[in-house]
Amino acid sequence: MGDELAAGTVGVDQVCELAHLHSNPRCSDQLPGSEQILLDAAKALEFADFRTVTTRWEQLADADGAHRDHELTHQHRNATLTEAGNGYAWSTSHGEIQGATMQSIFTAFCDAEFLTDWEITKAQYGDAACPALMPRTDRQRRADALVAIFETAVTANGTGKLADPVVNLVIDNDQFEQYLREQVDGTPVQIDPASVLDRRCETIDGVPVDPRQAVALAIVGQVRRIVVNSAGVVTDAGRLRRLFNGPLREALIALSPRCMWLGCTIRAVLSQIDHLQPHSNGGFTDAANGAIACQHHNLFKHKNRYTARRQPDSTWQLTRPDGTHLQVPDAARQLPSHGIRLV
Repeated sequence: MGDELAAGTVGVDQVCELAHLHSNPRCSDQLPGSEQILLDAAKALEFADFRTVTTRWEQLADADGAHRDHELTHQHRNATLTEAGNGYAWSTSHGEIQGATMQSIFTAFCDAEFLTDWEITKAQYGDAACPALMPRTDRQRRADALVAIFETAVTANGTGKLADPVVNLVIDNDQFEQYLREQVDGTPVQIDPASVLDRRCETIDGVPVDPRQAVALAIVGQVRRIVVNSAGVVTDAGRLRRLFNGPLREALIALSPRCMWLGCTIRAVLSQIDHLQPHSNGGFTDAANGAIACQHHNLFKHKNRYTARRQPDSTWQLTRPDGTHLQVPDAARQLPSHGIRLV
């Protein structure tokens, strides 16, 4: 790692991530055997993706410690509503399962507030309507969405009882089955941290989740499990459709926390589903032919005749019309994690 740092093929941020793994006394002895995998990931992935890999590795290598950390976070959950000047300030902290559930609900209410403003804006300005003309700011809509959640909690269906929210947790099939056997008959879980690139247990935004909690919730039907193969393709994509929607759209979003375009940080839930092979050219509307792309890069890709292909390791290869590949230059790996340039 020192040689690669000196050569400029990895950055300081990546080295700090590996130093964090080495400083954990419960799993540092497992680094031998995984260092080459982690080093290759540090050289090939953007920093945000590499950090996800190191988090997964630590969760696999220190399963009991990670489980205790998740439990401690949940035990220390808190919520306060205090007077602040002429108003009130709201602050909460939660574990990953509660947090993911709340985020799903909050996002839905924020979207509803946005659509309300958009309809008002279109009615007032017609074809000239744009988000800048909306009557409320994003901050105001988020605040009103929180109020709407409280109001809905006591008025929904006249009973105050709400439907259970849908929370998508992505976990690889092997890990799911091992932790399931542990809960059913006590069979010890044995997962090699060196297989980190094939392991996932997280929310659709890439937030790590304790696999024991994920399996426990799946048993009682509170989460949806999405099964993927080694290339990161959903294995039960469903029937052919023209548009990516419903369970298929949710499954594809669960596979990628953000737009597939190198350097783009727009979240998957705010993006579109792109047909890798256009539907007009015979492309199927299934998981193997779908990819997450924000509106800008979706249009840019088709307008400028770029192509995208899923690699065997589930990463994306973006190709220009002249056949050259879009990639992060070696020199850019020396930049801070938010300074990646593309060529």
